[in-house]
Amino acid sequence: MPRVVDALTVLLFIAALAGFLLGVLALAGQRELEALYWLVVGALLLRGSVRLALPRAP
Repeated sequence: MPRVVDALTVLLFIAALAGFLLGVLALAGQRELEALYWLVVGALLLRGSVRLALPRAP
């Protein structure tokens, strides 16, 4: 089971990177609302990835 959680953590992290990249590309194209959307999506995915990666207290 820990391997599944680790794999999910990595997938969420990669998705967060993709979200940030899409946000930066939208900023470069001067599409502010789309950029804000993708940057928020990236931040939420990164938060989820970090929360899964942190050890849990018993």
